[in-house]
Amino acid sequence: MKKRTDEERWLNASHIVLTICCILVIIPFLLLIIASLSDNSWVTANGFSFFPGKWSVTAYSYIMNQRNLIGHGYLMSILVTVAGTVMSILITSMFAYGLADDNLPGSKILSFLTIFTMLFSGGIVASYYCWVNIFHIRNTI
Repeated sequence: MKKRTDEERWLNASHIVLTICCILVIIPFLLLIIASLSDNSWVTANGFSFFPGKWSVTAYSYIMNQRNLIGHGYLMSILVTVAGTVMSILITSMFAYGLADDNLPGSKILSFLTIFTMLFSGGIVASYYCWVNIFHIRNTI
């Protein structure tokens, strides 16, 4: 019988740990799928379970009845994502091109301001508060 090396033992242990992590990641998705196929009244009375007492596809029929509204939501999400990505890449590349030129007046100040705001930004909650309460921008493209 061949004796295992330390490297083989660590490799086997890492396989076990990764398998457990994968199972822990897959279980909530499995519960989500089972819950979506469970009857709403049964889930309300008994809670979520991997083995529901009553099956139903009413959630999926509701989604199919609301497909125009859901499709519009997806369309807006895709539009905002594509337009935002294109504008962000355009502005970022123009700014980077300007900063790459050593002869640009004020390039050191712009570099400092860029790095300073990356390191000490106000955070997403403060930004959201400003956009909603100060600039009154909510539910718009």
